[in-house]
Amino acid sequence: MVCEALAQSTAHAAAVRLLTCLVEAYTTPGRPPGCLSVQAGLASDADSRAVVELLATVRNKYRQAVQERFEKAVVNGDLLPDTDSEALARLLMVTAEGLAIHAVSGASREELMSAADLAVQLVPAT
Repeated sequence: MVCEALAQSTAHAAAVRLLTCLVEAYTTPGRPPGCLSVQAGLASDADSRAVVELLATVRNKYRQAVQERFEKAVVNGDLLPDTDSEALARLLMVTAEGLAIHAVSGASREELMSAADLAVQLVPAT
């Protein structure tokens, strides 16, 4: 899902596709809401520390992939030269993880998409 989203032709399209796919996954009828890797990474005790660290590593790899996509967009002129690709990627992933938590809390697909739509406005469309 992440690879498909990041393969979009523009950084904005990649951000839209990423958050849209995630919201759809987080709110699929007949499946538990949210994201297990986000939820499992929040609650931990000493016995589960290795799992928490593994999930943090996975989330960081996703953030790094998004950051690299934004860096490519800067080089290609799709994003402005002074774009902070790291901060923009972190914002997108913080949003994605927050959407997962709110899905578990009962937010509807429409409510989550409304928040996602606001977040992607921070990724300029060309």
